[in-house]
Amino acid sequence: MGIIIIVNLITSLTILLGGCCMKKYASSPVDYTIGFKTQRSIASKEAWYFANNKCGSIWLAIGAAGFVLTLAAFFLIHPI
Repeated sequence: MGIIIIVNLITSLTILLGGCCMKKYASSPVDYTIGFKTQRSIASKEAWYFANNKCGSIWLAIGAAGFVLTLAAFFLIHPI
């Protein structure tokens, strides 16, 4: 059971890091190596900024929720 908790923590932290990167690099010009790339998001700089900023916010929320839920599950399984 411990390996599942570790994998979930690593996954949540990776999603949080991805969200931070998307929000940080959202203001940069269209980059084909990192970011939320669709035909609509690369159509203009404003669309690129909006798509990456919104996607970064969603990833941050999902990563934080996953991290909190994983810690809650750990403490429910292994009470102090």
